[in-house]
Amino acid sequence: MQSTLFETKFYSYYINDWESKKEKISKEINTAELIRKPDQMFTSDRGNNNYQSEFVEIFKNELALFSNEIKVASLDIGDVWSVSYAKGDFHIPHNHSGVGYSGIIYLDYNETLHSPTYFINPTNDPVTDQTEIKNIEASEGLMIIVPSNILHYTLPNNSHTIKTIIGFDLKFR
Repeated sequence: MQSTLFETKFYSYYINDWESKKEKISKEINTAELIRKPDQMFTSDRGNNNYQSEFVEIFKNELALFSNEIKVASLDIGDVWSVSYAKGDFHIPHNHSGVGYSGIIYLDYNETLHSPTYFINPTNDPVTDQTEIKNIEASEGLMIIVPSNILHYTLPNNSHTIKTIIGFDLKFR
């Protein structure tokens, strides 16, 4: 008899009133502050922005849905940032922490031109010893929240159309 020993839950929410919220958060992101560090194959404003409180206000309903679903009274937004992927840009496998959750909002994303985020199962298949990699069907205006310890990455952007995401980390009080 088969049973489940462990499973990894993730959460996804389509953002209500997406066009209005996209306009609001886009005004907060200053593309002049996006930088490419020597070890990065993308540009980002991580550690170089100040729109955390605006992010919380704009997406308070979606964050409340998540908080209610996991049954925690309050969340701390550890960090919020944007990442832009020009043609050829990508992100190597990485995680965000051993605790908490991390989220992605697809801000400028074309499903026919861009690839989604790929997630790596932390355990290999016990029969084949293969690493399992999955992606979640991405679309503009989708918020995905996963445990921060899950390795994830993006493929190179093969389009001249820039792909932009917003990343954020959630901790608990």
